[in-house]
Amino acid sequence: IKVPILGGDGLDSSDLSAIAGRAAEGIIVPTVFNPEYPAKLTRDFVRRFQSTYDLTPDTWAAQGYDAMSLIAHAIEKNDSAVPIVISTTLRFLEKWNGITGSYRFIPEGDIVGKEIFFKKMQKGEFVYMEKERRDGADLFNYIKDFTLRLPLSKPITTLDPWLVKNESAIDAWERSFLG
Repeated sequence: IKVPILGGDGLDSSDLSAIAGRAAEGIIVPTVFNPEYPAKLTRDFVRRFQSTYDLTPDTWAAQGYDAMSLIAHAIEKNDSAVPIVISTTLRFLEKWNGITGSYRFIPEGDIVGKEIFFKKMQKGEFVYMEKERRDGADLFNYIKDFTLRLPLSKPITTLDPWLVKNESAIDAWERSFLG
């Protein structure tokens, strides 16, 4: 294959090279964490993680830390561990800074405005790519020109239990996720 391969975040693993060998060379994966990000929170986290575990934290360590810190923030903000209070607090959180950058949610629960980085497998190691190519083209548009996309007749929706509003959708959700 002579074109870039852009994978999902599921390929963001140090095991990719061990599993795929030379076939992994050149694969690009998105990530929300860059241990070289200049923010003080990120630098401090990387330093503490490295001194404790003697290795650089990966995306999953950073996201896990952010998730627990964000939940703790919501609990402390309202002095409540009740799930609906935590959920509501997060959905109306205007901005919270974490290890992987800032978080902002919309009322439906989606995170918006999250910075995305790209890593490329080179010689068995991930190397963070520059935000823009030398010619100034946006990486998203650069990759868009070289990727295969499946045509969809309509947008893919997710079934968020907090947004289910009618009886048939509630029944479908319960059967799908609760057995």
